[in-house]
Amino acid sequence: MRIVAIHNIESGVGKTSTAVNLAWIAAKNGLRTLLWDLNTQAEAGLLLGATSNPNRRMVNVLAGRVTLADQIITSDYDNLAVVPGRWAYRNLEQLINGAADSMRVVKALLKPLADDYDLVVLDSPADEPKLVDSVISAADLVLVPLIPGPEALAGWQQVQDISKTCQVSPDQVLPFLNMIDYRISLHRQWLELPPTALPQLLVSYIPFTNAVERMSVTRRPVAEHDGGDLAADAYQGLWQELNQHLP
Repeated sequence: MRIVAIHNIESGVGKTSTAVNLAWIAAKNGLRTLLWDLNTQAEAGLLLGATSNPNRRMVNVLAGRVTLADQIITSDYDNLAVVPGRWAYRNLEQLINGAADSMRVVKALLKPLADDYDLVVLDSPADEPKLVDSVISAADLVLVPLIPGPEALAGWQQVQDISKTCQVSPDQVLPFLNMIDYRISLHRQWLELPPTALPQLLVSYIPFTNAVERMSVTRRPVAEHDGGDLAADAYQGLWQELNQHLP
């Protein structure tokens, strides 16, 4: 079982849309895929037709009364299951902080599922330090969406610092450009000549298109509602490049 975390300390950079589309593509390619949405907004599950059951409480998982498998919901797509986000995750940071080895909680919860899934995609929260540490520590690769601008470089540096704390190799932390708007000169500049601070930058990037925006309305991955869109092809390219880096 391989684990990919989608993380950035900034909100609004397309973490969830990336997680949903990559998980869907992996499943379409025959991989038994689990998407774990670790956000209180629970958007990833909604986009895949999987919503949480209020009777399945995460506190019971962390207390060892049930396993993470108790939280898994079937999605609308073959080979793709979801651990939906939920408002109760606002307390997850405190619960993980109280664990004996907080940095290893996510990895320990996923370990019993190793024979059931080929790939796990973690849609990481932006601003829950202990939970983020645990997510990054569990990942084989950390994929970091960046929107060109000074804030992106500052955020990238912080992700690198977190990864170092979690003893994750720099080769395992891969940035890519997301929500690229060709009308913006800075976006075009970063495509033509990426900043030297991003030596690991992936070649693949995701353009800003209406199809990505419509995901919140259609409740479907991009290729499901607009397979001819530029972003649909771009996500396919990102998956292929990411797959080359997976162990």
